[in-house]
Amino acid sequence: MVEATLFDFWRSSAAYRVRIALNLVDIAYRTVPVDLDIGTQKRPEHLARNPQGLVPVLDIDGHRFTQSLAIIDYLNETRGLSFVPGDAPNRAKIRAVAMAVAVDIHPICNLSVATRASRDASDPEAARLQWMRDFIGPGLAAFDTLLDSFQGASYCCADTPTLAEYLPYPTII
Repeated sequence: MVEATLFDFWRSSAAYRVRIALNLVDIAYRTVPVDLDIGTQKRPEHLARNPQGLVPVLDIDGHRFTQSLAIIDYLNETRGLSFVPGDAPNRAKIRAVAMAVAVDIHPICNLSVATRASRDASDPEAARLQWMRDFIGPGLAAFDTLLDSFQGASYCCADTPTLAEYLPYPTII
């Protein structure tokens, strides 16, 4: 029985983190591909779902949600999950770890941003790769430092998977 509909793109790390969460908590969902390579996200039917023209978009419980961390937070709150466990200071630290990738690294290294940043270079592909190296490496180093306060945890931040686990980490291609 399909419980949700996920509008996504197979290569989107933001959509990937929502798929991880849905699968981990065993929520049935139907996938509707939104092909970012050919610009489907900018078509009127998708902009009606998400005016930002981004994926993922999740239809669940009679509601429509955008932004991967907000979607996972909704699942956490409505399904009694423990994606953000502990007291208020611990929960804030877990959210900070998750945001280090989803808010600080991912948008800068998004293909459209990296391509735009390198389009006027004499070698756009080399410039794009350098752009990504300049941001991904230092961003992941900071992420690792943030994890230091959770030493001894079985997962990134706790003994169960948390919001930080749902972040496919960017790779330098």
